[in-house]
Amino acid sequence: MNWRRFPFTLILLILWAGLRMSGIKMSAGDVSGIVFILASISVLIIEFCKSADIGMKTFKIEQAVSVFVTVVATIALTRLVSFGDIHIGDIFLAIVVVCDAWVSPVTSFGMALRNIQGNVGHEANSEGQ
Repeated sequence: MNWRRFPFTLILLILWAGLRMSGIKMSAGDVSGIVFILASISVLIIEFCKSADIGMKTFKIEQAVSVFVTVVATIALTRLVSFGDIHIGDIFLAIVVVCDAWVSPVTSFGMALRNIQGNVGHEANSEGQ
């Protein structure tokens, strides 16, 4: 399986939901909280790296997963805030989800512009010869 198609943010959301449903609090002083924070940072780095130079099919899948994760995480985190039961692990999940929703399309769009510029530059050079 190509690692660029693997939805790491969705896996992080499922891990977070499992931890929260089992009653594990993810505060900064707990081992589970520290592990989840490190996992969140790792997923953020992986998502940033994998969004560069992807094809159209992968881009569409990535956007669909990003929108789904953003909606589910927003609903879940809003409920946690309304109950006053939010911890540092929850905040890191929110950061990763927002960054993934922002970084993926911006990076992919930048790569598309670079590819278009490369194609235009190549065509201009071949016409001038």
